[in-house]
Amino acid sequence: MKHCRVPGSTARCAIPSTAHALLSRPSLARHHAELAVAGGSHGFTRKSSAHRHPQHRLTPPQARQTRRSLKTSPPEDVWTTTAPLRPSIHPHSSTSPSELPVPMGEQLRHMMRLLPHSVAVCTSVSATSSPRGMTVSSLTSLSLSPPLITFHVAAPSRTLDAIKGSGLLNFHVLGGDVRGASVAHHFTGGNTRRTWSRGALGAAGLGVRGWNGVGDDELVVAGMEPPVLDGPGVMYVLRCRLFEEAGAGGGGGVIMVRDHAVVVAEVVEIIETSEKTDGHEQFGLVYADRHYRMLGDTLARKKAGGE
Repeated sequence: MKHCRVPGSTARCAIPSTAHALLSRPSLARHHAELAVAGGSHGFTRKSSAHRHPQHRLTPPQARQTRRSLKTSPPEDVWTTTAPLRPSIHPHSSTSPSELPVPMGEQLRHMMRLLPHSVAVCTSVSATSSPRGMTVSSLTSLSLSPPLITFHVAAPSRTLDAIKGSGLLNFHVLGGDVRGASVAHHFTGGNTRRTWSRGALGAAGLGVRGWNGVGDDELVVAGMEPPVLDGPGVMYVLRCRLFEEAGAGGGGGVIMVRDHAVVVAEVVEIIETSEKTDGHEQFGLVYADRHYRMLGDTLARKKAGGE
C-alpha cells in the first residue's frame, strides 16, 4: 500500500458483525471498487442495449457503425453492504517452519492487514493553484499541545509536492458508511482532470466550497487555499499547516525515510460539515484486510459477580 497506516482505536471493526462494510483498498486504484461488509460483492447498473428494427436492413459498414453506437456504457459501481467476512489471509510466523521462506516484508504486510486503520482524504494546492488530493490510511494524532497530526505517504507524490510547496493541507474525516467509502474511492485514482471535475465530484456526492469552475470544468482553486470538500460522506475537515519546529531551519514537517515521507502538520481549525451540522453523528471510516469497513460490535468488560 502506498500510504502507511496507523491502527484504529475502536475494537468493533476488528471482529465480524453484520454492521461491517468492506470496500476495495484505498491505495489500489487499479482494482474495481468493492463494498462488502465481508464479502466484497459488486453491484452494477448497466444500460440496456437498443434493438434494431427487424425491417431495417443495413450494409456491413452501417451495421458496424450501429453496433458501435449501441454499445453499453461501462458498468457503474454501486456501493452496498454484505455479510461480514473473516480475514482472508493468515500471516506466517518468522519462527515457524515452512516449505518456502516468506520475506519479512511480506510477513509484515500480511500481519498489518489484520489491523484496522483510519481512512481520510487529504487535499492541498500546487504552485499553479491546481487542486491536489489523495486518500490516506495512516492519519493519527501526534500531540495535543501543540495539536499535531501525522501521516505517511509514498514518494513521488503530486499531493506531497503541493503540501511541501504551499505548507497547507486539509484533512477530511469520512463517515463510516457507503457515502464515506465513495469519497475515499474517488481520490484513489490520482490527480487527473476528471478527479477534480464538477461532474466526477458530484458523482461521488461531493462539492467544493468556493468552487470557481464553470460547467463541468476542472476546479480552479481561489488563491492558495486547499480545497474544502463538502458532502454527505464528509463529517469534519481539519485545516492544517505544515509543522515547523522552532530553530529547525525549515523542512521539519516532512521527514524522508527512503522512498516514504512522514508528514507532521498542525491543526489550526476543525470545521463541522453539513453532515455533522444536520445532526448525523457516527464513527469514521476504517480499513482492514484490503477493504473499507464500518465499525461493528462494541466490547465491554463485565465485572465478576455483577449483573
